[in-house]
Amino acid sequence: MMKRTQIKDALRNIGRQKVSFLSIVLIAFLGVTTFLGIDYSAAALRRTGSNEYNRMVFRDVEIVSTMLLTREDLQDIRDVEGVADAEPVWQTEAKVTAGTLRQDADVISLTERINLPVLLEGQLPTEPSACAVEERLAKDMGWQVGDRIDLLDASGNIPAYLTGSEYEIVGIVNHPDHTNPNAPEDPYIMVLPEAFDEEELDGCFMKAEVMIERSADTYRFSDDYEDAVAAVSDRLEELGFTDSARRYESVRADAQKEIDDGQQELDDSWEELVSSRAELDDGWTELTDGETELADSEKEAADAQTELEDAQAELEDARAELVDAQAELNSSWAEIESSESELAEARENLDSGEEEWAASGQELTDAKTALDDSRAELDAGWTELANGETELTESETELQGTKDQLDAAWQELQAAQAELTSTAAQLASSKEELDGGKAELDDAKAELDSARETLISDFDDLEVLKAVIRNEIRGVLEASYGDTSGLICWAGVREVEPSDSDATASEFWITETYQFDMSKSLAENVSECMYSGEVPDEVLLAVYLDSM
Repeated sequence: MMKRTQIKDALRNIGRQKVSFLSIVLIAFLGVTTFLGIDYSAAALRRTGSNEYNRMVFRDVEIVSTMLLTREDLQDIRDVEGVADAEPVWQTEAKVTAGTLRQDADVISLTERINLPVLLEGQLPTEPSACAVEERLAKDMGWQVGDRIDLLDASGNIPAYLTGSEYEIVGIVNHPDHTNPNAPEDPYIMVLPEAFDEEELDGCFMKAEVMIERSADTYRFSDDYEDAVAAVSDRLEELGFTDSARRYESVRADAQKEIDDGQQELDDSWEELVSSRAELDDGWTELTDGETELADSEKEAADAQTELEDAQAELEDARAELVDAQAELNSSWAEIESSESELAEARENLDSGEEEWAASGQELTDAKTALDDSRAELDAGWTELANGETELTESETELQGTKDQLDAAWQELQAAQAELTSTAAQLASSKEELDGGKAELDDAKAELDSARETLISDFDDLEVLKAVIRNEIRGVLEASYGDTSGLICWAGVREVEPSDSDATASEFWITETYQFDMSKSLAENVSECMYSGEVPDEVLLAVYLDSM
């Protein structure tokens, strides 16, 4: 207790320094008031935020699976102690444009009980072709209710898992996931669950929104609420270990079946390729033989054509000789006709001479002499005529021989022509057969090319499927190794040459030098991978320290 003199002294000092004292009191008052204002404002903000979250039925826990969630998983979540409700959510990525503007967005399905959006304008979608967009996205893109928009992926196609790309904006909303408008996340475009291709997703969905058992007006910033959420989260994590293993086995079995089917198709395609290649080789052999035969036939035809041309030349020469012989024959006949004329005239002279000799003896003697001369001339004429007939006979014989030769040459020419026609017909038939064989070879080659393209496409599909499974397995391993997983040389997509007879779809590399045995479980493969020497010591040490 202060002494009376101290109190008096304090009062005396206050009286002498009233301004300083009042300043100190005012500063203390302002400090306390500011503290109380900030504390009360923070409490009011937390209360307001809690009320807003409760009004929108904001989720307590969100479960996301890289291998998707099934209806069975959803029921297991609902059966966990402390879980009041769970609702599935489908989600995919898309790109939207408006003029020169381009924006990334997440397309999610509307929920009925959890994470309810606040409707600002219009209405919520009631058709698979309708959508609602967040307010900040509508402002950025200049959209209004009634506008039609296209949702596309990076390649300009329909986004993954959606049944269409064109949607009509029927409402503008605020989503509870984005209560902070300055958050860097991509804005939402909300559609009905029916807008997603459930068949492509095999009845699975991307995440689940979970509500725990609590009162509807629970204060979400209290320690009791956080403890309740943590307890349910721990149970859900335990469930995740069992359900993820079951889901992995299911995915692995489906993937293995697709791999086996693909391997079977690959083997069938390879057998078909080998068979087609053999047929093609046989066809090429036949084509080569046919081309050789065709070349020989063309040579024979060329030789026959040459012989025909030579025969035609000989025939033309024979015809020319025949014409010359005919001309000589005609000349000989003219000479014979002239000699016969002279002989007839001599006979007439002889007859006249004999008559005159009968009339006059003197004249007979003279006439006899003339007659003898005339007879001598006549005999000479007959001799010349006989010689001319002999020459004519010889010319006719020679002409007949020439004609026979020409007839024989003509028959040979006709035979050669017939043989050439037959050879030409055979060549035409051989050419048709070769053309047909070539067409069959072209068809076989086209079929072979088609089979090779199918084979390459099957290999590409298998490699894509392997990449998906590899990423899932890698995600599991990275979850075990933590941040040090970057030290592991993870395997990439390996190109396989389909024409390689040793090609197989069962090779499944997880690192550059280690491949998983698809006949073993994930745990066995992970264990063998860790002790195979492929995992650096730094990674194993980090995993060991995390487990301590």
